[in-house]
Amino acid sequence: MAGFKERAKEFVQEHELADDVSDELSYDPSIVGSDRVDVSAAEGVVTLEGEVDSLAQRWAIERAVRRVAGVTDVNNDLVVVPPANLSRTDDQIENAVQTLLAWTATLPAGINATVAGGWVTLEGTVGFHFQKQAAENAVRQLIGVRGVENKLVVATAEAAQDIKTAIGAAIRRRIDHPVEIDVAYDDGTVTLRGTVHSSAERRDAEESARLAPGVRNVIDEVRVQP
Repeated sequence: MAGFKERAKEFVQEHELADDVSDELSYDPSIVGSDRVDVSAAEGVVTLEGEVDSLAQRWAIERAVRRVAGVTDVNNDLVVVPPANLSRTDDQIENAVQTLLAWTATLPAGINATVAGGWVTLEGTVGFHFQKQAAENAVRQLIGVRGVENKLVVATAEAAQDIKTAIGAAIRRRIDHPVEIDVAYDDGTVTLRGTVHSSAERRDAEESARLAPGVRNVIDEVRVQP
């Protein structure tokens, strides 16, 4: 009987979390077509299924889900299917991508983009990890883009003398209560482990690590425990 009651309680909580996520998607005016998104939840992990008009919408929806209290992770299985009025040829997308990258002040010259079936592949070298992410984020906003494969390489840079201490301090500046996050650094790769209270705190910790000089990759193993 106790097991049945616990499972019934979990079912109610999962149903309530899915309802909260659906309400948040309907509430956000930047999200169009939320009624085409199927939402389910299990143990704090939200799964999204359905079709959206653009890659920008796909990521806007995921961002909205992650800010809902109780969400620990997101499985984003949404498929981008541009309607006829948002359809673009690969050549049109490639020209738009190259123009966008060339006109973005925070990005270096020399980033190459190729497009096949609406999927954009980015290749080249950037100086910092934030530039790698900025290039991908910019391309996601373009009409007709169905996905982005980010093959940009972050150039090796001389890391701070005590990069682990620097990243730990940066995380503490963003999170206003004690958190237990272990920072490991090995040849440009930072690994984060520990526990935070929300997806937003996890995102802040990961971003703090990505901004550090000398960081080429971040492995985020931080767990969310509301």
